[in-house]
Amino acid sequence: MGYKIFNINNPNDTLAFKVEYNTFDVGFKNIENKALVSELYPNPNNGSSILFDLNRDEDLKFQVYNSLGTLVYSSNTQKYNAGKNKLGLDGSALNNGIYFVSIISNSGKATKRLIINR
Repeated sequence: MGYKIFNINNPNDTLAFKVEYNTFDVGFKNIENKALVSELYPNPNNGSSILFDLNRDEDLKFQVYNSLGTLVYSSNTQKYNAGKNKLGLDGSALNNGIYFVSIISNSGKATKRLIINR
């Protein structure tokens, strides 16, 4: 599938690119991966803890990125049981805004959006 981006001020200035799909987990496909974690809540969150439902027992590592893609928090890998779980999060240094939480396991990776609002 091909796309073109045009510069409004100069229609001759364009950027063309092609999107190809394959069987590997790349790009935004990870954001839609609900097989690992269904949802983070509460969302909006005050930055003290994240609750999540886990579909099966997993060893998980959490990484939180700000909207610019900078890693702002990383947890150690820890065993979590299937069902409702809680990750303590020291979000005192996090400003209000949108963050992305990457949940990493041996079976894959899921990325969820988290809003911090105090």
